[in-house]
Amino acid sequence: MRSAGLSIVYALSVSIFGGSTNYIVNKLIAVSGDKLAPAFYLVVFSVIGTIAAVLMHETRGKDLLSNLEA
Repeated sequence: MRSAGLSIVYALSVSIFGGSTNYIVNKLIAVSGDKLAPAFYLVVFSVIGTIAAVLMHETRGKDLLSNLEA
């Protein structure tokens, strides 16, 4: 169950962000005129990913099946 959820989320995020990143980065460069726009794009999504990772609950040492019954 965990690996299926992880693979679905990963595939979805790669298809959305991987497919649109080139367009978004080129648009950011064209609008801003700054060739460092891809770096800012990367920083923003890195911060979002870090916040998401920090907010995840730790499950090490816990019985995962008991969480499904509750």
